[in-house]
Order: sequence, then C-alpha cells, then structure tokens
Amino acid sequence: RELIQSENYMALFMIVKLLLAIWVINHYVSCGWWMMGGFAFQGRSWRDNLQISDSSSFSYRYLTCLHWSMTQFTPASMEVFPTNN
Repeated sequence: RELIQSENYMALFMIVKLLLAIWVINHYVSCGWWMMGGFAFQGRSWRDNLQISDSSSFSYRYLTCLHWSMTQFTPASMEVFPTNN
C-alpha cells in the first residue's frame, strides 16, 4: 500500500514537472514574441494592429503573448498573428 501512494506521488510530481517545463518554454517564447512586436521594420507590427502598447497593463500584455505562444504548440487559433505592412 505504501508503494502505491509513493507511485501516485511520483506520477503527480512528473506531471507537475512537465507542466512547469511547458510553461517555462511558453514564457520565453511569449517574451520573445512581445520583443519582436516592438520591431516595426517596415510599417506596423502586430502590437500596432491590436493597439497594444507599453502603456497597456502588464497582465494584459503578458497574457496575450502567453496565449499566442500556447496556441503555437497546439492546433488552437488566436486573433493575434504576425503583421508587417
């Protein structure tokens, strides 16, 4: 019985570890996505099209980028996409 509880905790630990790894990867991708949105080489960027600026709340900016990042790893879609007129 003690072995079963230990296996359950180990499985839970592995799931949490994988979810944390997925979040960390998505965090870095979303930070890179925000940074790339600041480079408007020839015209407007995705941030300009959505009217998201540095004055927008941090949580809105971060969650928008994190949501975009997560949709890149899944078959989901989002209304945020690369743009450069």
